[in-house]
Amino acid sequence: MKIKIKSTIEFEKIKEFNMDPIPVTRNRIAIQQSLDSDEAVKQTLITQLEKYSIGIESLVTEVYKSQHKPLKSNPFFAWQIGHHEISSACWQVERIMPKFVLAYLYLKSGHDTLPDYKSASSNFNKAILQHKSIQKILSNWKWKNDNMNYYFLQKSWHDSMINHLECLQHMSMLSVGIENNVPVQTLLTVADRGVKSASFSIADWSSEHEPENTLPICQAMQMYFSSKLLWKDGKYGHSIYRLKMLHDSAYPNSKFEAINNELDKVYLLLSEHQRINNGAYFETVEEGLPLQTPLELIGA
Repeated sequence: MKIKIKSTIEFEKIKEFNMDPIPVTRNRIAIQQSLDSDEAVKQTLITQLEKYSIGIESLVTEVYKSQHKPLKSNPFFAWQIGHHEISSACWQVERIMPKFVLAYLYLKSGHDTLPDYKSASSNFNKAILQHKSIQKILSNWKWKNDNMNYYFLQKSWHDSMINHLECLQHMSMLSVGIENNVPVQTLLTVADRGVKSASFSIADWSSEHEPENTLPICQAMQMYFSSKLLWKDGKYGHSIYRLKMLHDSAYPNSKFEAINNELDKVYLLLSEHQRINNGAYFETVEEGLPLQTPLELIGA
């Protein structure tokens, strides 16, 4: 996604602050240059944005505490996010934008660190914190003009992203559990949580700029581990039925290697279970108690 700062702001020329605003000005210029460079180091940009986010919060606090004092000049904050360009004199926008970019970079860093699932989950959590911080700002303020209500300025989009990131955390946890041979009941519980979070993500926001749809892969894992649990509990026909449903369904590969490797075993596991059932248990292959649907899980 193309992200640019389209205007330079010299905060020291706007008003007299109790704190020195020059470092904040320089930090913003450094971010602008990093975003303009194709060779910018992601971690350097993250550090710059974290520092700037703290700095702009301090400046905004001063501006609001001294509203009775006129500004020397009005700043005009301008950013480009993808094909959207936002230009505004609103200080709240400038509070939100670095947090939004940080959330995006933390999400990307999480994907880039896979299959280091613990590190990925930590990055996903950092992204969640940025979205929650933006939500707090948006809970007290919004655009009156509909044409200015970009997706990144709408609380429901951030709700969707938080649920999506929580789903990615569940998938990370599931991957660690698979690698460490965690009991199947625990793995099923985590898969259920993934389905629930993915469902909420879709329910919160399902138009342009929606997050990646992780529901199909989470449902595949839910079916897989529920089938294994049914087999463990001696419900062989029900287990085979569910595993066959999974085998016949279409689900995408995920970014999680451990999950992909586990689902690659479906055909062999199904063949083995059918062979054992036909030779020993002779149970009728039929549907048992169905899994909860995504709508049921989110209480819709």
